[in-house]
Amino acid sequence: MDNKPHHIPGDLDLTSEPYREPQPPGGNQPSPAARARHASSGGRASVLFSCCRVYAYVKIPPNVLSGQLSSWRFHCPRCGKLVEIPL
Repeated sequence: MDNKPHHIPGDLDLTSEPYREPQPPGGNQPSPAARARHASSGGRASVLFSCCRVYAYVKIPPNVLSGQLSSWRFHCPRCGKLVEIPL
């Protein structure tokens, strides 16, 4: 049996690390103010659009980070193909 990953044209590869606030010496948790600043400003993810084999940074809306949306939609920067990620 072949254990190699199979990629279908048009697959989406999300390659990002979750945001982590820098830890102060001693391992204390970030302050609530620091967490609020991050949540209000949103984040970003590096996305590989396999339709055109191009990477792009995509801004993550605050509503996605807070769990208020059921899906997240954006377009390939080269061909404009709509990508939807159910949450």
